[in-house]
Amino acid sequence: MLQKDTIIFLSELKKNNNRDWFAKNKDWYENSHKDFEQLVSELIHSISQFDIQTRYLIPKKCIYRIYRDMRFSKDKTPYKTHFGAVISEKKGSGFYIHVEPGNTFLSCGYYGLTSHQLKNIRQGISKNYKEFRTLLSDSEFKKEIGDLSRGSNVLKRVPVGFDKENPAAEYLKLKEFYTVKPFDDEKLFNRNFIAYTTNIYKLMQPIYEFLEEFVHD
Repeated sequence: MLQKDTIIFLSELKKNNNRDWFAKNKDWYENSHKDFEQLVSELIHSISQFDIQTRYLIPKKCIYRIYRDMRFSKDKTPYKTHFGAVISEKKGSGFYIHVEPGNTFLSCGYYGLTSHQLKNIRQGISKNYKEFRTLLSDSEFKKEIGDLSRGSNVLKRVPVGFDKENPAAEYLKLKEFYTVKPFDDEKLFNRNFIAYTTNIYKLMQPIYEFLEEFVHD
């Protein structure tokens, strides 16, 4: 579970996203960061019970830096207003947790794919669509998660090389393949949060493992 003071810190940072405020509240930031790091440590331990590859991950190395890269952004605020961590040995994939006041969620899957990886995943889904649909149709999965996420990064048409009448057409248009579970911030403060999170990740894992078969260069 997370301390409420950590969410309060992020809320205040959003209102005061400047270097002067951050410098004056550096101790608060460090305490909040340590709190989040402890949460990530507990998640690693819990996830490793069903995904042994995560067992030796170092919490600090799983957490994204709070400092924003402003070089190519119109938004010149220096800090992110959330804490995020990906629990995985692989770049661009894994079990992700995003803690942001009013926008907290869990996620699992693949993003930042190369064109070759995208092609491989699309071919894998197309050729194994029955198995893919079976995984998505699991009753608990549908109840808690629903489907793969469909963000803004989606093609308007079925990609070249695939029939537009392909039964998997809507999934072939995706450029990122992941599942998302948003939830209220209050869940973060519940002593059963790790158990809850672990259960959600377990529901996400079969889709993740299905996609993993096809992600290779």
